[in-house]
Parts: sequence; structure tokens; C-alpha cells
Amino acid sequence: VSQSRYEFLGSADQWTRSLTVEIEAKANPSSTSDSTMRQVIADVYAALGGATTLSGNAIDIVGVGDSLMVTEDGRQIAGAKITARVIYRTIRFQES
Repeated sequence: VSQSRYEFLGSADQWTRSLTVEIEAKANPSSTSDSTMRQVIADVYAALGGATTLSGNAIDIVGVGDSLMVTEDGRQIAGAKITARVIYRTIRFQES
């Protein structure tokens, strides 16, 4: 989790918040192809798209971006990083 931001949107007694989440999928560099990791990214987006309210705890989940991770020498695919923003609402001044 990289950040949480508070905004005064909606009614005066509620806060709309966003939480940026980074999901990393690690892979075996010697046996993972670019197309395999692109499929992993697509599968993560599909899972996020099917759970946009997180059982009623969120308003929405928005995909922000993704990237492939490579080995130090830059020659092999080592995984992928997917960034998403969770939008949710709480009662003003209630931290839980």
C-alpha cells in the first residue's frame, strides 16, 4: 500500500478516500515469457473488475497502470506490477 488520500466529497458527515495498492506478481526469470506475464496482468485486472466493491466495503476499484519487471541485466522477465486505486467512503473522523 503506497498512500491514502482524504477528500471532502459527498455529504458533510462522510469522507471519500482513496487507497493506492500495488500488486506484484513474481515469476521465474528463466522460464517466463512476456506473453505469460501479460496474461497474468490481464487476469489480475479481470479479478479486480469482478470485485469492484470488495463485498460492499469500497465504492470502486480503478486500474491505474501496470509494468513488467525485468532482471537486473534487463534480459529476462521477472514479474509484473499492477497499480490500482480503491475508492471508499467512511464516516467523517471515524478511522476504522
